[in-house]
Amino acid sequence: MTLHIFSSSPANLTLLEECCRALREGDALIVLGEAVHAAAEGSAAAKLLESLPAAISLHVLSEDCSARGVGRLPARFVASDYSAFVALACAHARSVSWF
Repeated sequence: MTLHIFSSSPANLTLLEECCRALREGDALIVLGEAVHAAAEGSAAAKLLESLPAAISLHVLSEDCSARGVGRLPARFVASDYSAFVALACAHARSVSWF
């Protein structure tokens, strides 16, 4: 199981698509920094992420959402604070950063 940490702007949809292709069952994806815009309800990036298999958990760093004015999140996304981010990192054998 791998934790994928995506921090690139979702305007770079090619990188997000590449990340999605790398995700496997049991993996988790957390978006943070500028990437929280990928979790904005109704965005093209959110639709892409929501189409991933249910066995891949989707998380968004809540502090970064607040800082960037991202309010409504699709139901698939779990709003996670820094403690939950640390717990995700500990729960996965490895991590991959996408930036």
